[in-house]
Amino acid sequence: MQQLGISIKFDCSSTDSSVPTDVKSQEGLDHLISVISKDHDSVDVLFVNGRLSRYEFDTVAGVMQPNPVYARPGSSLSELYEALASSRREDWDDTFQTNVESVFYTVVSFIPLLGEAAKKGQGRGSVVITGSASGIHWDKGVDNLHYATSKAFF
Repeated sequence: MQQLGISIKFDCSSTDSSVPTDVKSQEGLDHLISVISKDHDSVDVLFVNGRLSRYEFDTVAGVMQPNPVYARPGSSLSELYEALASSRREDWDDTFQTNVESVFYTVVSFIPLLGEAAKKGQGRGSVVITGSASGIHWDKGVDNLHYATSKAFF
């Protein structure tokens, strides 16, 4: 189960609280909404950020690498192919489920509470979704392509 400790600020006089949530399941999101709805009828601002990337430490190269085969800067086309072909599908699946799908379904789950806040006006009921610089620039980290691609969605 992928969990996210969601920090919730209820009002200016209260303290933050954390609700462990399975961000990859609707049941987890439903639980989060039910916990919030017990004491609150609206959410003024929802800040959402998904973050998952897979890495292993290559003790020989001394670098973090997400793929079993690492492509170094200046690699040949065949070395680049070998590195990218070694990318694990489960890493792509897990990364996209956490960084893209869970962000989308989190926002969808909060729409009723955000809608109630929007009725109060003054910009309430807003959503802020963060991405990553990895999603908007090309660097030499082709081995982290699953993460960069997932961040380009937002």
